[in-house]
Amino acid sequence: MKKSCLVLLFLFAFYNNAFAHDVIFNTKTLTYHTLSCEWARRCTKNCIKIDHTLAQSRRGVPCKVCGGLEMSSNNKNRNETMKKSKELSEIQRLKDEMAKLIELELERMKTIMPIFDNDYETLHDN
Repeated sequence: MKKSCLVLLFLFAFYNNAFAHDVIFNTKTLTYHTLSCEWARRCTKNCIKIDHTLAQSRRGVPCKVCGGLEMSSNNKNRNETMKKSKELSEIQRLKDEMAKLIELELERMKTIMPIFDNDYETLHDN
């Protein structure tokens, strides 16, 4: 029983630490900053270090410079969008290249077909 309680306590502590995102919260302006934000470092009065979700529950708004912790998820979304955009442009480039190759192959076939027709007629005329 003691071991299972200790394991549960350890898991609970790990869970809280794994998902805790501390921010600097200004209790006067209700703005919260990432710990590395220049405005968080300048904030000396009315600023406390609290969890991101607690700052939001206190009607906090993210900093316009650092975006609180929300900027990191926006950066991830922006990076994913840029990656998808690059992939789509590469796919379009490959499609265009394939269309050019098909067009060249059709032109080649147009020049070769009369030769085959002449050879066929020559073979069957004899």
